[in-house]
Amino acid sequence: NIPKGGSAEQAGLKVGEVITQIDGQSVEGITNDEYCARFASGELPEEITTASGATYDAGRIEGFWAPLQ
Repeated sequence: NIPKGGSAEQAGLKVGEVITQIDGQSVEGITNDEYCARFASGELPEEITTASGATYDAGRIEGFWAPLQ
């Protein structure tokens, strides 16, 4: 789900895209807990890449990595 007008939509992400890399590193083998721990530590990605090969600059979009409430 990508909220209309949200930061993911502003970045150009589409429903169904699968993130395969974060900052050029494969996400294969990273557990959800590991990803959440990185996020909680303040280590926010600047760039994400999807299975289609599209790359998105997530660092410039305010709120892109905002914590869920």
